[in-house]
Amino acid sequence: MRVKNILNYSLKEISSLLNVDKKKAKAIQWLIDGKMDPELIHGVSEWVTACFNRPRNHELVLDALNRLTGGCGIEAMEIEGRFIDSYFREVNFLYVNNGQSYDNTIMFDCDTWKYFIGTTGDVTEYLMRTP
Repeated sequence: MRVKNILNYSLKEISSLLNVDKKKAKAIQWLIDGKMDPELIHGVSEWVTACFNRPRNHELVLDALNRLTGGCGIEAMEIEGRFIDSYFREVNFLYVNNGQSYDNTIMFDCDTWKYFIGTTGDVTEYLMRTP
């Protein structure tokens, strides 16, 4: 499945696809590019403090993106038989749950470690057609 890395989108495209203002679009780019500390987003540092073990960087970034975009949490998309590694196991994608299967959201490909914009519905349909 070919997807466009979110860092290759313009601010205007991110703003339009995710229905956020340009300030949030810039923060999204900076978080993903590592130019912004995820703990600067309200609520992330409190979550880290409550954890026994420090979350991994992609978890911090996804939590920050969820809070920034008003998501409903981070969800995992498991694909039976598509083993990634000993950490992710069969979790192929993580995404900001926005409550709608066919509305754009931020997704994380656990195999390539790339963030992209897509819909969970489209990804599911694609994967059902692909052996």
